[in-house]
Amino acid sequence: MAATDKKKLSRLAVYDASGDLSKRWFVSYYQGKTRVRVYGDINKFKTLKERRSEIDRIISSLEEIEPGWQGELAKTVWARLEEKKQFLRLKTWQTYLSKCRKFELFLKTSGLLQADINDFTEAHARQFLSKQKNPTTYNHYLQMFRGIWEGFAKEGKVTGNLWSNIQPQRQNPVPALFFQERQVKHLHKEIEARDGQLWLFCLFIFYTFIRPGELRLLKVGDIHFEENRVLIRSSISKNKKQQYVAIPEAFQKYLRKSEVYTYPPGYYVFSPGCVPAPDPVGKNWMKIRHQRILRELGYDTKQYKLYSWKHTGAVMAVRAGVPIKILQIQLRHHSLDQVEKYLRQMGINEVENYSDRFPDI
Repeated sequence: MAATDKKKLSRLAVYDASGDLSKRWFVSYYQGKTRVRVYGDINKFKTLKERRSEIDRIISSLEEIEPGWQGELAKTVWARLEEKKQFLRLKTWQTYLSKCRKFELFLKTSGLLQADINDFTEAHARQFLSKQKNPTTYNHYLQMFRGIWEGFAKEGKVTGNLWSNIQPQRQNPVPALFFQERQVKHLHKEIEARDGQLWLFCLFIFYTFIRPGELRLLKVGDIHFEENRVLIRSSISKNKKQQYVAIPEAFQKYLRKSEVYTYPPGYYVFSPGCVPAPDPVGKNWMKIRHQRILRELGYDTKQYKLYSWKHTGAVMAVRAGVPIKILQIQLRHHSLDQVEKYLRQMGINEVENYSDRFPDI
């Protein structure tokens, strides 16, 4: 597409069939109200690595024509975001793009499209945020634009950070429900019988609290069987820190039974072939399989999720008497306060451990 033919693209997304190579993959975006699909040579490739490389190439080519922003202020904001692009994951980059598009629309509907950066006031910022009804979304926008304006202030483009005067909204996140012990026993029987690989995935989350996004990229060599610990490499860790978690004794028997240790250290533990292999499962591969079984068993999948196994493991560990400090290390939380807040969200507190000691009058 020539430079003069540039049109505004939005909602860039990737469909990878959760890693299923038998299905057609594509990249999609919206040009105005029209959804466009781009296949390129994606489906000519027979490995996950090759297909994802082609997807990256397509996305890069689309991003060259993506902006086409209307108004100087929107262009200035986007230029600031582009400076961070090399440090961001694709999903984060797409989120930034979406937020900037909504900001551009606000400027347009508010008559600020051609405004200079110094014409944008705190009142405008509050008006923009007021359109975000969800507290979590509100706070995400606030954090993003606060960071952008901080950069402008350091460069002397603006005097002060007008977003800093705005307080975040109180959030009351509702986590996924944890499974009751009777449910755990039932799900153990059902999932293990239907999908052994998925059950091993659930066990990893239950015992080690490794996030699903980290777990799908875990390699055989990351499991230190002799030391009974698992390495979370910085390249797959959410916080980009290299950390270790323990393999509890109760989990060791399942790992031995899986015979994961017999495969090459560079293989991914969870692969589409259901045994360790050079390619990992797709991003939503396990989520979809888990969701399907839960639905068949009558569970509400808006309340019970793959992440429920982490919550279940933490709750059962506390009830079994595992000290909070040990739980903090295994959860990789930075403080005891964070662990206690997490457990309160689960509805767990110390009182229930001593409920039988209250006096009877």
